[in-house]
Amino acid sequence: MESTLGGIIAFSESVGRAETKADLENEEEFLAQKIQYEIGRAHQIDFPKLNESGTEIDLVSDTNTLIAIGFFDNSLSIARGTNSPIPFSSTFVKVTNGYFTYLENNVSSSSSSLHAEFDLSEKTVRGETVSEHFRVISFLP
Repeated sequence: MESTLGGIIAFSESVGRAETKADLENEEEFLAQKIQYEIGRAHQIDFPKLNESGTEIDLVSDTNTLIAIGFFDNSLSIARGTNSPIPFSSTFVKVTNGYFTYLENNVSSSSSSLHAEFDLSEKTVRGETVSEHFRVISFLP
């Protein structure tokens, strides 16, 4: 009986980790789309220096609105104009070790790319923390 109970608990913990990993992947997809959407609308982007990293990028949108995208206070935040930053990540998910890197690109026809890298972590229902590292690449004209 104890081995059956142990198996059920182990299975339950495994399912909890799998669900949390799926949550993190969904969160990453949402954040990646948000970053790429804002970059795609920009007609001017202030990057970190070539081959250097920074926690924030500033851009001017197609409507001439100044937009700041940054990794602050365990979230990805976006500020439009003079408004305060709005966190776009879930309150259940921590965003850490986030940074943007502007790189020359020798792989595709695009001349450069912007890489956003960050770690996402979330607690399972049993209190275990599950973390994953993600990278978003936006090719620039």
